[in-house]
Amino acid sequence: MSDEIDIKKGKKPDYINSLYYKDTQGKDRRMDVPNSWTNEDGRIVTKTPLGNLVQTPRETLEKIRAEKAQSQEQSQEPSDDPSL
Repeated sequence: MSDEIDIKKGKKPDYINSLYYKDTQGKDRRMDVPNSWTNEDGRIVTKTPLGNLVQTPRETLEKIRAEKAQSQEQSQEPSDDPSL
């Protein structure tokens, strides 16, 4: 999975997240956070104070894992070149 996050500067967020929490007095609070974008590969990126939260659809994640496993298998196969 790539560490690069593709968020177009100046683009309005595709999603508005609502954060529900209890404050220090125990009251229920809600904060709307308009900070999520969809990338070309289908991932949803949410900017948080701690960094980016990346949500990947299951199909995309399974494809990435299969490609990674296949590339690892290919790199472990013995070479036919006798000079190596």
